[in-house]
Amino acid sequence: MTSITTFRIHDLPVEVLSLILGSFPGEESRHEFPFFELRLVCRLWNKIASPHVFRTVQLGRGRRTFQRWRRLLSRKRIRKHIQHVRIDCQNEYPPYHEIVKWKWHFARAIDRLKDLEQLNELSIHFEKSCDLEGWREGVTSNFRSFFATGARIWILSKLAAALKERAVKVPNCRPVRSLTIYNLQNFPAWNMGGFDESTDISFLAHSLRELDLTFVSENYTEIDFYDHGDWDLGKVKRCQFTPYLRHNWLVPAMDYLTSLSISSVERWGAIPSYFNGKGLEFPQLRSLALANFVIGHHDHFDWVLRQKSLRSLYLLDNAILSYIFHDGIIKKQANIPIHDWIMLGDSQYYFPGTWEALFDRISEELPRLNDFWFCSDAGVYPPQPGKLCHVRYISFHSCERPIWNTGARTDGDLEWDWTTNRAKKTFRGDARAYESLLQKVIKR
Repeated sequence: MTSITTFRIHDLPVEVLSLILGSFPGEESRHEFPFFELRLVCRLWNKIASPHVFRTVQLGRGRRTFQRWRRLLSRKRIRKHIQHVRIDCQNEYPPYHEIVKWKWHFARAIDRLKDLEQLNELSIHFEKSCDLEGWREGVTSNFRSFFATGARIWILSKLAAALKERAVKVPNCRPVRSLTIYNLQNFPAWNMGGFDESTDISFLAHSLRELDLTFVSENYTEIDFYDHGDWDLGKVKRCQFTPYLRHNWLVPAMDYLTSLSISSVERWGAIPSYFNGKGLEFPQLRSLALANFVIGHHDHFDWVLRQKSLRSLYLLDNAILSYIFHDGIIKKQANIPIHDWIMLGDSQYYFPGTWEALFDRISEELPRLNDFWFCSDAGVYPPQPGKLCHVRYISFHSCERPIWNTGARTDGDLEWDWTTNRAKKTFRGDARAYESLLQKVIKR
């Protein structure tokens, strides 16, 4: 007679049970899986589920989030599980008369970061809209609103001060290895009067392995941008941002960074401030994502092609700058190079670069690449061999309201009478190189 052995889930080793729970949806989808209910099953399950439940904690603006934050961090058995802190500055706006009180609560909450010895991941989410005017109110006694630049400066400086104090007072604490900042305003923080450079959050770059930055411009709203263009294009602070991005964030993180993502809600990289990637070497970089990056010269993409360790490259809404009508902006901004540009007429330039040449170079110069995406919100997604989005060439017109034109509504036609449809003219060569690149990536 064959005996039947009864197997219970409790018979599995604790480590295996923990791995099973860890494979379920993460903290952003925790409501879809009853982690909290699992803790009530028995003491063993409480021990197994707690690290997953409390791995990520969130600090927002509301009074309830401050109360929950204090309650969680007052318990040592919970603090030891916290590895990821998400700071959400996007909703629950306090009235103006309560901002001072909110700042006091926020400062106290941030000061508790020094108690989190296992913290190694930090996410900061700001509002997409921002306002440079009145930033001084944020650095001094009050700030006018959470849209103000001062609010961002004040919050980031408090975070930097708390994390530096944590490193000094808790010598055995884990360093922050992963940093995500959504809607970082594109101005150089060190150039704002009344701001202490020693509390710039970018000091974390020295210890990072993963960096995800998304930046926005002053007074950005989707309606304003698409109706009125890139209003802050000529402002000095905007033009100084890409050097700040390079020297304060990328250069210090070069030696150890394994994952890098840089995106913007507006076009960046070529105008008004040229992103100079020369000298950037990331020997351990495995994954690189660029969004809304504009390529304006033949050597502009060389810094990406020098990263020989790359295995994944994601290009979202990247474009080649084909036509430029500068209306004096290039003369005003001396850091915009015009080599490789052909003059067509008064203040009109043409850059002959093609995606065909870039795809061929990516194929040959990144030998370890086994994951590649080239797509657009208006194009083919996910990428397919031979199928290209037509929004891959762009023009720029610096008039009273500076405009980037992708020709998305006219199948790539940039619409000005002195331009040609670059997407249509280069399609055959671009598609050939694109398909060849994807086939090589698939084989690897």
